[in-house]
Amino acid sequence: MPTTTLLSLPREIRDEIYRMVLLPASAPYLTEPYRIEHQATSKRKSRAKARLQRYALGAPFKLCLNPLEGSPSTMQETDFYHTSLSLLRVNQQIYSETRDLFWHNVTFYFPLFKFLTLSTGKSVFHTLKGMGQIPSRLIRRIRIEFDFLKWNTSEVPKILQLLASRSRFGDFKMLELAWDAAPFSELVEANSASVVSDTTDSYDMLLEELRDGSTSCRYERVIRLLEHSKSVKLLGGLTSEEIQETVRVLHFACGGSLYWQKKLVWQHYQKVDEIHVCEIEDLVDGLAQEL
Repeated sequence: MPTTTLLSLPREIRDEIYRMVLLPASAPYLTEPYRIEHQATSKRKSRAKARLQRYALGAPFKLCLNPLEGSPSTMQETDFYHTSLSLLRVNQQIYSETRDLFWHNVTFYFPLFKFLTLSTGKSVFHTLKGMGQIPSRLIRRIRIEFDFLKWNTSEVPKILQLLASRSRFGDFKMLELAWDAAPFSELVEANSASVVSDTTDSYDMLLEELRDGSTSCRYERVIRLLEHSKSVKLLGGLTSEEIQETVRVLHFACGGSLYWQKKLVWQHYQKVDEIHVCEIEDLVDGLAQEL
């Protein structure tokens, strides 16, 4: 009986096998690759070779199967699916057939406003820099979930500038910025405050950095607010006018599209839909009945 090899199969079947090996069953969100420590060398060629080996050996990634159902920052090691990119190193043909599959179909997920990743605590900026230009330029989508304004915002300009470069010289297409109920409530309070404080200063700085980063931007920008339906109950003390105004200001600072509870409400500086007070009250009442 003749032996059937992977490369002897039709391309459609090979593509299905590649997807089963490289991609999990549900939409994944990707965190920082594992770091492989190595000894520093004094020779330039040896250092370059060591960097290439560090990336090649650092193939395993942590993938969160559905981070919207929970916070990746609180998940345990066993909650994550682990995959490897070692298949890409089998031969040149498999590499050319699979290189874009992984990078173009996953979203890099960074859970906190101070841009800490789950694995090593490195920032988005240092993670992309550490990966090197070739792999980081293959990334198409990144999602950052913001926390409270008290966290340091100094990395916002650097990450936006780096992503602008990746969109010009690489494949980067979309940046998603997400706020859950608690940090969004802080934005509303800062936007409505009449007295200057550290929180309002941080809020104004954030808006200015988003405006500067959105200038001549070549990638799509998406803001997602309160995707966790159960978190809406934390907005009970805010008025509809305060929420609407904060949503408008946030959109005009970033541009692109803005989603409220997975519903498109602003797009390209035009209002598409309203956020009604009754929607918030109905959700809060429904959650109160469930509890």
